[in-house]
Amino acid sequence: MSQYEMRPAQLSDLTSIARVWHRAFFDDKIIGEIMHPQRKEHPEDVYWFLLRGVRERFWDWRHRFWVVVYNDEHGGERIAGAADWRRLGEGGGAMELSTMDPRNLIVPTIRAWHNFSLHLFPNRAADAARSSFLDDAVAASEQYWTGNRSEC
Repeated sequence: MSQYEMRPAQLSDLTSIARVWHRAFFDDKIIGEIMHPQRKEHPEDVYWFLLRGVRERFWDWRHRFWVVVYNDEHGGERIAGAADWRRLGEGGGAMELSTMDPRNLIVPTIRAWHNFSLHLFPNRAADAARSSFLDDAVAASEQYWTGNRSEC
């Protein structure tokens, strides 16, 4: 058996996923340079930004998080990598909950908490004018996921 294993992420993995992505994308062109130009002065603010996104997408039923884990020197499980896949098209729609399912309240509740907490603890690393750059780019790309590309 390989020393690494891939498995679906669990709720208890979310902080580790954000930490792995924090290390991976800290100096990335988009998340690092464009969205968080003051990241060197406020490095943990980038982590909290990523954790907010992970929390919200984890409860979006079209998303599936996967982690790559290994056992550390103490026998504990550690996360080495993480991925977030989102299903589009009718297949993605089939993954959504019925409109009356109370679990649909999780994401709006988390978003409300995040919005409130950002008033108390703003993201000092971010450029406010560009902090939604990635979300805007993803939304703008939706127009290309049509026809035979709509089911991915």
